Formats: sequence, structure tokens, C-alpha cells
Amino acid sequence: MSTDSIGSGARDFANLADWFAAIPATVLEEEVGEVYNDSEFTLTATQTFTGKTPGAFDIDLRPAAGEGFADNLTTLDYSAAQGAAFTSSTGYITPLIDNAQAKMRITGLQFRTTAANSWGVRVLNVATTHPLKNCIVDTNGSTTGRPGIALTSAKAINCLSILRNASASYGMLLEYGAIAINCTAVRPSGLSAAGTGFVEAGGTTNDVKNCCAFNFATDFTTSGWDAASDYNASDSTNAPGSNAVDSLTYADQFVSTTDDWRLKTGSGLIDAGNTDATDAPEDIVGTTRGATTDGDIGAWEFVPPPPGVNVPTLRSRARRPEDDDEDERQFNEVDIRYWWREALVFA
Repeated sequence: MSTDSIGSGARDFANLADWFAAIPATVLEEEVGEVYNDSEFTLTATQTFTGKTPGAFDIDLRPAAGEGFADNLTTLDYSAAQGAAFTSSTGYITPLIDNAQAKMRITGLQFRTTAANSWGVRVLNVATTHPLKNCIVDTNGSTTGRPGIALTSAKAINCLSILRNASASYGMLLEYGAIAINCTAVRPSGLSAAGTGFVEAGGTTNDVKNCCAFNFATDFTTSGWDAASDYNASDSTNAPGSNAVDSLTYADQFVSTTDDWRLKTGSGLIDAGNTDATDAPEDIVGTTRGATTDGDIGAWEFVPPPPGVNVPTLRSRARRPEDDDEDERQFNEVDIRYWWREALVFA
């Protein structure tokens, strides 16, 4: 296996383009690009992944250990301070990331476009065994042709799509056998409802499972979804599936409807899904989901506090050994795990 670092300074490659170009045209071993959060990456043109012959080998793009937002999360939102992230303010980038490379997976990264005429991530004709997974995509697309995430014969799992433009666009578009599992599409509550959360754009067997959409004029297009689409949720009345959860109040679901889309106590998304034990046994940050219908809808799996545990005030850093003399008795392993994931929900 060939593992290369991507970042600044002493890393193997300074950017995605150089890393991908260095992969042989005929792939001879597993290729892994590990992204470091040395600084926020700025793209000025579409980064396209295509043209390699992978044979029996995979190509993976992911954060290095400790360098992704899942390792440093305080809010479920795009934040370069939390982990490896790619951004662009350049106009007419359509899309920012265009993955048409067979057997390539993109996992655990953040992507953002701020220009109103640009959009986010497209996965095109990549086998569903190699999904876009555990990613945050934050876009400002102003028209219907500029979705946050577009899937053509591809799959997304545990992804958060945030659409920040006041005009109509899409959170996620699915076509020609695309699948979205445990994905969340939202517009911040400061915007009026507009656009569409999940769009069924044609072809056959487009599935949405355990997905949710909030603050769109249309949360899910109302026809065309495959019969397997189910356990979805919305603040309107058009989530597909006989087990759909509709008419939810946006403000009651998340820690914040402007900058933190973790589930909070009492959310109607909690235990309302049907966990896909094969594709999504864990959530966007690696927390194990509840089995079968104990699983939650959307990218985040809620973790309640253990009985009798007092939630400490959230700190801006991890606990250090020198803290032990000060208040060691106030913490144990359960408290620390719970504090890191959920303290803001209950504080």
C-alpha cells in the first residue's frame, strides 16, 4: 500500500492535484492520500479525479489520523479549525470536487464553495461500494443546477449538505441508480425556505434512506423515488416511505439551526430511522448507531448522557495530564466521551 501525506511543509504533496497526478495510470497497489489540517486548502478550479485504471486496488482520500473534523468536533458545521477542509471563492466552479474515478472513496473531509454560481461535490459513475462518506459539504449555489452534492450512479453515506444561498437550489441530487443513506440536507434558519432538499432527477432506482431535509420549499421531490426509500424525515409532508416522519419543527431537532446540526434531546429524528448495518453502522463521526429501528435519521447519532452523569462545562481543549490534581475525581472515561460529543446539547 502506498500512503502519501497532503498538506504544507514537509508533507509529500502540497495539494490534491499533485497527489492524484502521481498515482500511476495503472494502479499497482492500494493508493491512500491522507490530508493534514496544516491550513485550509484553497481551490481555484474544479479538482477532477478520473483516468486511472485501478484493477483490483482502491484509491482512498481521507484525513490523516487526528486531522479530520470527527477527531476535533465541537459543532457539526463546516469549520477548518476542526479538521481538514477545502474551500473556494472562485466563481463558476461546477463542481468543486468531481469524482469520476472508479474505485475511489472520499471520506471524512469538508468542502465549501462561497460563490453563488458554484457548487459542491459530484460523484459520477463510481461504484456504490466506494461512496462519498462522512463528509460536510457547505455551498452557496443560487440556481437549481448547483446542488451541494450530486450523485450519478453513486452513493453518499452520513453526509451533511448545508445550502446557504437565499435562492432556489438543491441540497442533494440523485440520478441513475444513486443512493443516499443517513444524509442531512439543511438551510440555516435565517433564510426563508427555498429550493429542494433531495431531488430525484431521473433514471432508475434512486433511493433515499434515513435521510432528512429542513427549511427547503420542497424537502423531497414527491415522485420517482424507488420503493426502497423509507425512514426519511422533514419539516414538510413529503418525505418518502411508509415510515416517514413529517411535519417536524426545525428548531426542535438540532443544537442550532444556524451552525450546529447535531441532534438534541427530544428531537423527532432520534430512534426514528432503521439502521443500515452494512453501509451505515456508524454515524458521521464514527459513533455506533442504534440497532435496527433504534437508529436515528440523518448524519448524526444522538448519544444520551449515562444515568447520574453531570455534564461538565465544555472546554476548548482536550483534558491534559496536569489537570489531574485539580479535578480528577469529577471525570471518568464515560464522562469524557459524553462531554466531547454532547455537552453543548445539554449545557
